[in-house]
Amino acid sequence: MIFREKGLEKRFLHHLVHAARNADIRRFRAEVLAENAPMVHLLRDAGAHVVKSDGAALVLEVPVGPRAEPGTDETQSPLFRVLRALAVTVADLVARAAPPKDFGRPATEQVVIGVDLGGTKIEAIVARRTRTTDLPVLVRHRVSTPAHEGYEAIVQATCNLLSHVAKEAQVDLKTIPIGVGMPGGVTRRTGVVKNSNTVCLNDRPFRTDLQDRLGRPVAVDNDANCFTLAEALLGAASEHRDGVVFGVILGTGVGGGISFGGRVWSGAQGIAGEWGHTAVWPERETQCYCGRRGCVELYASGPAVEKLYTRLSGVHLKLSEIVLRRTSDPHAEAVIEDFLNTFGRGLANVIDVLDPSAVVLGGGVSNVDLLYTEGISRVAGYVFNDELTTPILRNALGDSAGVYGAALIAENGSK
Repeated sequence: MIFREKGLEKRFLHHLVHAARNADIRRFRAEVLAENAPMVHLLRDAGAHVVKSDGAALVLEVPVGPRAEPGTDETQSPLFRVLRALAVTVADLVARAAPPKDFGRPATEQVVIGVDLGGTKIEAIVARRTRTTDLPVLVRHRVSTPAHEGYEAIVQATCNLLSHVAKEAQVDLKTIPIGVGMPGGVTRRTGVVKNSNTVCLNDRPFRTDLQDRLGRPVAVDNDANCFTLAEALLGAASEHRDGVVFGVILGTGVGGGISFGGRVWSGAQGIAGEWGHTAVWPERETQCYCGRRGCVELYASGPAVEKLYTRLSGVHLKLSEIVLRRTSDPHAEAVIEDFLNTFGRGLANVIDVLDPSAVVLGGGVSNVDLLYTEGISRVAGYVFNDELTTPILRNALGDSAGVYGAALIAENGSK
């Protein structure tokens, strides 16, 4: 469904909504090429959900819903928002599909922008996406995240950074695919950010606001999903790229993502991979910020391990120091034992359910060498099998995984 007139009148969209309801149409479907990631994101933000995928195309569906009561704001209905998302010009679609001419690249290459929005820095790259397994970076730039200045400042800083790298790379910001990785996710129901540790983003429509300021679609995904996709396609798990890769983030929090056949799989509710809030010790009294008890994040994140050590010993140490004192300090021994058992039980639960081709560990806590020896042994002790053959790998891309993954979702999108 393509409209040839740009900027459709709201009145015309109202007519379409009423016509569908009066004709007793129960649901509305749109078929979109899977490679058209910006359009897929727009439709999903608008309330559509995937009902069929054959790899090349996605079929998205949105219920029409009952006739609205008098005085109801139709513009907030899923059907209205889907129709508005579909109101793009043929020229826009052709421009997004065509590789930027500025670079004179072969037809097998595409230039993309990736942005990694973190709590302390925002990094952007302009890169060439080729048929090979590399991602040559043409331009790279980073700025500090103005979190102390609030939400609007972050949106504006992201826009400014995008304009800067596009200008430096001599690409058209209106047509080049853009992907943004950010802490937290976007709710399917309302389109606002949820579960972000950059708290000023929560309950705000970051993707919508960014798209409005840029005047174009942008692919946005959770930073753990970006990490997972990058490691699956370009990093430690590239040998397993056609299978299922589970990416683990162990840092100030605990998160995860799933890559399936070289694409992010975010699930029906956008929470696939969130193993940090699965319960491994539900009998313990400490309550997580999510409101539940026993979450992996309460016992396997860096701050959690350090906090437990401080509570037992009365001394504050960094995780790396606690690990070094394990053989000489009984408090350190107890804390590390709890950390390893939490890691083992939590990851074994994931493997029991998902049985992935490989697991890749990332985040600052993934630098603890014990995870690749004793940690793997603990997983093997909890997994529902007589052996553990799942490769549990150290990440290969380091801090660059997030921004590389953001560049990849610009082209591939999520499903």
